[in-house]
Amino acid sequence: MKPSTTTAVTTVKQQMKLREWAEQIEARHASGMTVQSWCAENGMNVKTYYYSHPT
Repeated sequence: MKPSTTTAVTTVKQQMKLREWAEQIEARHASGMTVQSWCAENGMNVKTYYYSHPT
């Protein structure tokens, strides 16, 4: 792969991850659940949630 292609792929991956995180945060807020409860229901470790969704 050419460097510009690698950069473009990396950028797309980062954008996808950011969208995923935004959707998770929105879902958690919409649920009205605590982070702990939402993580338990969605199979996510609380530490992973906070690492992935820095405030």
